Amino acid sequence: YRGRCKRVALCGCSGFSPGGLLGIVIDMSRRILLASMSAAAAVLLAIVLQTTTPATIHPLGIVLVFVLCYVVMLGLLTYLLAGIAAALRRWLPEAQWRAVTLSFRRCYYFGSVLALAPVLLIGARSVGRGGWYELALVFAFEAIACFYVAKR
Repeated sequence: YRGRCKRVALCGCSGFSPGGLLGIVIDMSRRILLASMSAAAAVLLAIVLQTTTPATIHPLGIVLVFVLCYVVMLGLLTYLLAGIAAALRRWLPEAQWRAVTLSFRRCYYFGSVLALAPVLLIGARSVGRGGWYELALVFAFEAIACFYVAKR
């Protein structure tokens, strides 16, 4: 453990914040789970796209394509954001590290919001509505959602 939790009365925890070896193991297992789910979703998405056509697939298959696309984008964007944050921490002086400190959990939150944009755009395009207006609506939604995650 890292030490006493300063919010014992507020959070209702036992008083010790997790850390050390157990915290590292839990954090790494989450990262491995996300990477393996994204890889499995990419393989399943490739199989579905190669074996079916939009005319022959069941409606639940179409929903499956959208869900798999979301999971693949979630993994890609989460690791992309985590990589960018790590590169900035490495190249910036120590005095500016605090400005770019972005934990893997926050990268996951931002990735989950940003991964919805391609799915929304593909969905809008699939019903014949992929113009500038829809693009602006998706951009506005993403900006509001990212603002919410940043302030949380």
